[in-house]
Amino acid sequence: MNRTRIALASIAALGIVFAPGIATAARADSPLAPVRRSIDAGNAKFLKAPEAGDAKAYAALFAPDGIELPSGGGDITKGHAAIEADEEGGAGRYFEIWEKQPSGAWLIKVDCGYADKYKR
Repeated sequence: MNRTRIALASIAALGIVFAPGIATAARADSPLAPVRRSIDAGNAKFLKAPEAGDAKAYAALFAPDGIELPSGGGDITKGHAAIEADEEGGAGRYFEIWEKQPSGAWLIKVDCGYADKYKR
């Protein structure tokens, strides 16, 4: 699946929106740099798993109660098992919300894709 990154948001474990400027998060001495590196690494896996046809690896990137909002409407997919079962591939753009887990890992809380036909 080819997806083009259009937006990336991060949320803290308490649900507080966390949207640092890219320049600030990219600085090596920034306290947000480890978060940015973790999300970037997860996003790289997010892009590769569908291309490899690995629905299990794709679903594992989501928080246990993570959700996918389908492109073009339809039912919301929630949780690892449902996301893994629903993963079919396709092309489009997306945005994600990442959440810090109790373990300290950053996982996808919400993923929303948009079909290429909406590209301008």
